[in-house]
Amino acid sequence: MSFKKQGDPKEIISMEKVEVCAPLIGQIVPVAKIHYFIAIEADIDFEGKPFEVDFNYKDIYNLEDTGYAIVGFWHTHPFEEHAPSYSSTDEQTMKSWCTTLGRDLLCIISNSKDFPEVFVFNRQGFVSKASLWKWGWSCDTEKGLNRLFVGSF
Repeated sequence: MSFKKQGDPKEIISMEKVEVCAPLIGQIVPVAKIHYFIAIEADIDFEGKPFEVDFNYKDIYNLEDTGYAIVGFWHTHPFEEHAPSYSSTDEQTMKSWCTTLGRDLLCIISNSKDFPEVFVFNRQGFVSKASLWKWGWSCDTEKGLNRLFVGSF
C-alpha cells in the first residue's frame, strides 16, 4: 500500500474538518410526562476550528429579544467515528446556557456518518437522551435550507 505525502496530517485534517454550530429555535411542549419538540436551525451559523466552535452570545440574545425561543443548539463533531456523544466542554456550555436562559435545552450533535444524537440538559447537567423521530431540511428561511428536528424526551 502506498500513499502520497501531503504534509502534516493535522494541518490537512484541520483544513477539511471544522466544527459548525447553530442555535435552534422552536418549541418544547410537555404533555403528561412526555416533552415533544420541534427545532429548526436559526439563520445564524458559526464555523470554528477542529474540535472547537465559538459563537457570539449577543446573536443568541437578539433571537430571544425578537421573540424566537431558543430550544437548544446543534453542532458537529466531525472527527467522531462512532455515534456522536457530548463532550465535557459541551456539558459545561449547555449548563451555562440553561442557567442563562432559565430552561432545559436540547444539544443535537451530528457527525458525518451517523444519525444525529439529541441530549437534554438543565443547569445541573445532562438529563436524558431524546428520541429523534424525524430530521431533515426546511426551506422557509432567508438562507434557503435549515436543519429541522422533531422528537420527544
